[in-house]
Order: sequence, then C-alpha cells, then structure tokens
Amino acid sequence: MGHLHWSYLEVGLLVVFYWGLMIWWIRRAKRKQDFARPLTEKEFYKFLERIWARHF
Repeated sequence: MGHLHWSYLEVGLLVVFYWGLMIWWIRRAKRKQDFARPLTEKEFYKFLERIWARHF
C-alpha cells in the first residue's frame, strides 16, 4: 500500500512540474512577441530618455 502512495506522489510531482514548464514557456513566448512589435512614439521617447538619463 505504501508503494501505491509513492506512485501517486510521483505522478503529482510530475504533473506540477509539467504545468510549471508550460506556464513558463507560454510567458516566454508572449514576452518575445512583445519585443517583436514596434515601439510607439511615446514608448520610444521614454526609452531614449532612460538612455540619456543613464549616460549623462
């Protein structure tokens, strides 16, 4: 009976790991899409302001 409980625990851990990996992969793919789209004028201005503030 103890062996059966360990099997359920192993399957549960595998499922949790799998779902965690899927969530990470989906977030990573979404983030790449966000980087791929062009910046608006306002976003570009903010980006330049951060660069200028950092260097001067």
